Amino acid sequence: MNTKVVIIWIFAIVILAGMGVFGYLNQDLLLLENNEYVPIVAPEATAKTCTLKTENSDSIYRFTIKNEEITAVWISYASKIADIEGYEIANKLATEVTTGQIKGLASPGLQGGSSDFSLNVQFNPKDYDKARVEELTPEFTKLSMIIDTISSYDIYKQALTDYVCE
Repeated sequence: MNTKVVIIWIFAIVILAGMGVFGYLNQDLLLLENNEYVPIVAPEATAKTCTLKTENSDSIYRFTIKNEEITAVWISYASKIADIEGYEIANKLATEVTTGQIKGLASPGLQGGSSDFSLNVQFNPKDYDKARVEELTPEFTKLSMIIDTISSYDIYKQALTDYVCE
């Protein structure tokens, strides 16, 4: 056999083995953190929060308000119990949002499994696909998500009847 080919193969095997050992030792860096995403508010804007905690789930609304109007709404839903139907709905919504089928909504996607999942959705009340959201209103309602064109925090707060707001 050609000596150069053998040397190249030995070098490649050593490099790949080194990368494998490095990857194995640092695999904890690939794990997702359980820290909840908190949006950064611009200095000229204010932030308000509304929360609802039940024995089955937690829902949090974070509003970014600028010039007395809501510019962004972040909705976080986290299930505390096994809920297959809720998980399937959350998976459907996360897929539609992340693939761009619902214009104007953003989401980092679905996290967790059917027993402890969470879904985060962000939107601007002035700019989203209202027709598609209206079609999916039962699904959003199942996950305690009210997506509406309300641009006033006080009026939006009234729509969140059971929530505790700042």
